[in-house]
Amino acid sequence: MDLSPWLCILNLFMILKVSQGLDRELSCAVCRAVVDEVNYSISKVDPKKTIQVGSFRVDSRGNQGTYEKPYARSEVHLIEVFESVCDNFKDYAETSNDAGGRSVCRTKARDGKTLALKDIKINSEIQKTLKHSCESLIEDYEEDMIAIFRRDEQPNIDTVICAEITARCTASDMNVPMPVTEFTTEEFAKELQDDDNDDNNDDDGGDDKEEVKSKDSVDMEEELLKLYEKDNEDSIVADTVTDLNMEEVSDGEHTSKEEL
Repeated sequence: MDLSPWLCILNLFMILKVSQGLDRELSCAVCRAVVDEVNYSISKVDPKKTIQVGSFRVDSRGNQGTYEKPYARSEVHLIEVFESVCDNFKDYAETSNDAGGRSVCRTKARDGKTLALKDIKINSEIQKTLKHSCESLIEDYEEDMIAIFRRDEQPNIDTVICAEITARCTASDMNVPMPVTEFTTEEFAKELQDDDNDDNNDDDGGDDKEEVKSKDSVDMEEELLKLYEKDNEDSIVADTVTDLNMEEVSDGEHTSKEEL
């Protein structure tokens, strides 16, 4: 009996199973990134900003049944956030988490933080995949997520949304930290120091490393970034690695402003 056709079917089944597993990892990471983006947008709203809600109809006494409530976390605010949140994935790339699974990370820092990129993958297909995964999530669960975010700040909101509401992540997934690429000056200094200590434990030949300046130095962030670029000049893995802020040119193609 010729088993070749059955072996081919079995191989195809295994390939599809592995592919689905990999897609699930990335889908989970995108969900957690969406939660982070929404939380960040909420945190940037002036707490004094309010919005009028209620009925604008005038009663027999000439009064309107309206009142003011904080704009942050209001339905109007959250609808605006969810309308644009997937556009933020132009500033994301694929990377690996601490468990070696597929994940995502920011390639553009917010609030002027120091950006440290390592082992990332950027190309047009990855960007499309991340945005499509975000759009699919919003399309299926926007109302449920808005209902969660309308409540006051709560711990483990990413677990509630990504593991319980959308089921894009497992409990094990939530135990693995998301990759971090944005650092304050102090955090980045500690990150470099930890890397330096690790290198010294493996090899004593680290005398050629530049000395990190004092925290009080106004040039601290610039110096740290130079150190990172020097020590990791070959660490970024990608088909194309460019600043994701792309400018349209007349012939319809894209050109990057600067390389990462």
